[in-house]
Amino acid sequence: MAMPYAKAIPVAKQMCITSESPEEFEQRIISSYPFHPDIRDLYARFRENPGFRQTRGLIRLMRTVTAR
Repeated sequence: MAMPYAKAIPVAKQMCITSESPEEFEQRIISSYPFHPDIRDLYARFRENPGFRQTRGLIRLMRTVTAR
């Protein structure tokens, strides 16, 4: 599952879209499966917001993500 993304990373590096290595990106995909790895980063940004209720907020965020 993660291999096609890892193979696309060298092309993205040549286009200056990313600085990540294929191995790093593959590990991020594996560790965040079944979600996109950037969902974890998005959640971390919300978590820093003092008004964000972590459990309920995460459930609402994931419900929206999976519904779309």
